[in-house]
Amino acid sequence: MGFHFTTPSGNIRCSTPKEPTVLLCEVRDHTYPSSAKPEDAKEPCQWFPDYAMLTDEGVAAGVCLPRPLVTRGSKVLPYGSSIRMGDFGCLSTEGGLLCANEVSGHGYQLSREALRTF
Repeated sequence: MGFHFTTPSGNIRCSTPKEPTVLLCEVRDHTYPSSAKPEDAKEPCQWFPDYAMLTDEGVAAGVCLPRPLVTRGSKVLPYGSSIRMGDFGCLSTEGGLLCANEVSGHGYQLSREALRTF
């Protein structure tokens, strides 16, 4: 089982597989536009427009997956707290969640208002 956590508001939920090579986070309620499914999406997949995916190679908005993100057993990451999962680190703040791949430097800042990537 990987890592599963949520922000105190419950609006952002994140998971990794057992070996954390990818970090998937879902922003359940947001004011920015959801990502459109790309025409070249590999089938079979279910499009999740409100997910952000972080890997060694960068960030993707919206994810094609065979099933929804599993977040059973999610722990709350309190505001002001951080978590490290393999090469990934996340910081929970009242303004949202900041996550980065500490090796590649890629990451995202997630909030109700925006998905910012770097």
